[in-house]
Amino acid sequence: MKQIIYIYISIMLLLISCSKNEQDNTIPDDVPGMSELQAGYTSLLTGSTEGWYIEYKPTNAATVISILMKFNDNGTAVITSDYKGYTSDQENVRYRIGGILQPELIFETYSVWQAVTENIGGKFEFYIKPEEDGNFLLKQVNGTVTTEYLLRKAAAADKDNILAKAYTANMLQEFSTNASAYFKNLNIGNFGAFWELDPGKQSLKLTWENDQQEKVVKNFTYNYIPNGIQLNTPLVNGSISFDELIFGTPDENELEIISAGNAGAGSISVAHTPAFPYRGTANLFMRIENELPRFFAYTLDDLNTYYSTDLQPHIVALKNLISPERLRIQLYHYNMNAAGTTPSNQLHSMQLLVNNASGASVWLPYYTSLSKIDESHVVVTSLGTTNTNGTPYLAEVQEFMEIIFPAEGVTVVPAGRSGSLQKLRIISRKNSRIYFDIVVSTPTGIYVD
Repeated sequence: MKQIIYIYISIMLLLISCSKNEQDNTIPDDVPGMSELQAGYTSLLTGSTEGWYIEYKPTNAATVISILMKFNDNGTAVITSDYKGYTSDQENVRYRIGGILQPELIFETYSVWQAVTENIGGKFEFYIKPEEDGNFLLKQVNGTVTTEYLLRKAAAADKDNILAKAYTANMLQEFSTNASAYFKNLNIGNFGAFWELDPGKQSLKLTWENDQQEKVVKNFTYNYIPNGIQLNTPLVNGSISFDELIFGTPDENELEIISAGNAGAGSISVAHTPAFPYRGTANLFMRIENELPRFFAYTLDDLNTYYSTDLQPHIVALKNLISPERLRIQLYHYNMNAAGTTPSNQLHSMQLLVNNASGASVWLPYYTSLSKIDESHVVVTSLGTTNTNGTPYLAEVQEFMEIIFPAEGVTVVPAGRSGSLQKLRIISRKNSRIYFDIVVSTPTGIYVD
């Protein structure tokens, strides 16, 4: 029966090739049989016992998704992939062979195809045509790439291969999600870097200092391999070079690296402190030059924008105590008056902008001292002093300050821009899941990245 189907398809394709339309498989109006052609393709797809396998490269980038599909006679498919969130069998994915001018393989149920399209690129509708060897070629319908993808009959080993890569995908996802601290540091021999993984885009950002103490930032895409990842381009730093990372056993705070090119073994560790300092952030935060204009930075009202999940209950409790309508953190460093007479014990403060009973704005200052430990490590110490407005809440505010400004200090991290203004993230070095973001109003024109 299948031989008859192949002969029929070959005859149809021969007729199609005579068309003036140059597109493959285009069916002119005077050539009947489109529905029979679609039915023949469907029969071939459902006839493979092991299913069908594709290495899908959705864009011109190097990212490849491995997908295994078993097509059923009822118009549904079972799909497994190595893509984050879709590594187990997804059943009842509706598909059909459609198309008007050309046969098209269309995935109608939200599945790995739609997820990849949203997060990386590509399509979930494909022109489809058979090859003489019994496999198919797919091409994106109105896609950004013209690649023809081989959809081949799966072998038993393909399932095992996908499961091995899916294990890596799940392991990295869980490690990123369940990390007990803010910083993830790559440590291989004498090489250390910040590790920022985006499993949804299969991208990796590494930041490190080279031998000249210059910051180097490099973005990679990666593909999964059994027990590891393959980078799209090698990382090279001095004599160190690797384009593969092979992982060992993970735990809550560390992911073992068995091998990394000529760099050897190492780990990705979760830590409350960074792999190396962010240069220039402490100086900006402290207004280290003791020059006007002062350092003035603030939070606004949206909890999710300005406060970490672990800090939010504490800021909400303080707000409910002092001013349920509004409470914003404002930092004033080297807050010297125009006459130059501000007492030294009032130069630095955390001030809470709140509303009084009549709805007017009131600032509650709580004075601090600042000590620079390294380029991004600052110890902020409460002096235990305030003014008349702040006195009723001094004890509670000091407890809050011990949470956001512990004795271990804070790491001042660049956090992008708010319009033209620098943003900083202030991260506890005791518990880095406690942090808040501030927008630097003054001084302007000083940026750290």
